[in-house]
Amino acid sequence: MNKIKYLSIILIILGMILLLYSPISNYINQKNQNEIIKDYGQKIKSTQSRLIEEELKKAIKYNQNLFEENENDVPYSELLNINKDGVMGYIEIPKINLKLVIYHGTNEETLKKGVGHLEKSSLPIGGKSSYTVLTGHSGLKQAKIFTRLEELKNGDRFYINVLGLKLEYKVFSIEKVLPTEIEGLKIQEDEDLAALVTCTPIGINTHRLIVKGKRV
Repeated sequence: MNKIKYLSIILIILGMILLLYSPISNYINQKNQNEIIKDYGQKIKSTQSRLIEEELKKAIKYNQNLFEENENDVPYSELLNINKDGVMGYIEIPKINLKLVIYHGTNEETLKKGVGHLEKSSLPIGGKSSYTVLTGHSGLKQAKIFTRLEELKNGDRFYINVLGLKLEYKVFSIEKVLPTEIEGLKIQEDEDLAALVTCTPIGINTHRLIVKGKRV
């Protein structure tokens, strides 16, 4: 009887741990995100405006070359990397109470800790003939990332913060497509666009959810 009693207690404790793991992990992850965002903001404020302007000019040139399909002289990893830690900036989505760090690239390690910037898309600084693509995981137990992206509707806003700039985008299209159907993410002349991409359905991941925003 005692063994059964102890086993039941252990199972209850394990159940509680599993139940609490996700919210606790999400809380810790968001706290870490907030700390990185705070450090990033302080770095921007303490950096000379001349250096910020130079960084912005290099990013504008990169985007122009990308649109015109010209070669870029400055390596991708060195652009918008003011703190030398891979942080480009951060994204805010008020509708789903989300604030996440944007990192260079979309490798698995990056997507476990935040939002990744798709390397072959425009750098997230806005401007005509630019199309920024940001990607994030859904359904991770340790971090929500883009799990609630499906709650967005046309007309909702999201904000990209880079080099002290705050760019506002209004959602105008929400699509579910196959991973190969990425034609709609090509840069469009004179348009200032941004797309948020994640896998769907959660846990199955056969399609991609693409939330498109236009700069306002």
